[in-house]
Amino acid sequence: MEYRNLLNYLTYGWCEKCNNINTGYKLCQACNSKRFQQNFNNWTSDNNDIDKFIQNIQLLAYNNYKVLEWIPYDRFYDIVKGGFGKVYRAK
Repeated sequence: MEYRNLLNYLTYGWCEKCNNINTGYKLCQACNSKRFQQNFNNWTSDNNDIDKFIQNIQLLAYNNYKVLEWIPYDRFYDIVKGGFGKVYRAK
C-alpha cells in the first residue's frame, strides 16, 4: 500500500458503500465522483466551458475542501451589491 493510501486509511478509514479507502473525512473520491456524475444533467450554468470546468473539479475532488458546486443565482437570498465592483454576497 502506498504511503498516501496508508495515511488516508489510518486517518479516514474505509468507505461504507464501496469499501475503498476514504480520501477525506467521510468522503470517498470514487463514490463522490459517481454521485456528482449522476447529477451532471440536472444543472447548468448556461456556459459550456464553466460547466465542464466544474464537472472536472467534481470528478477530481479527493476531499471536502476541493469540491466545487454550481449554485444557481435564484437559490441565493438577501443579495446586496458591494462597493464599486460587481461583487455580490448572499447570506
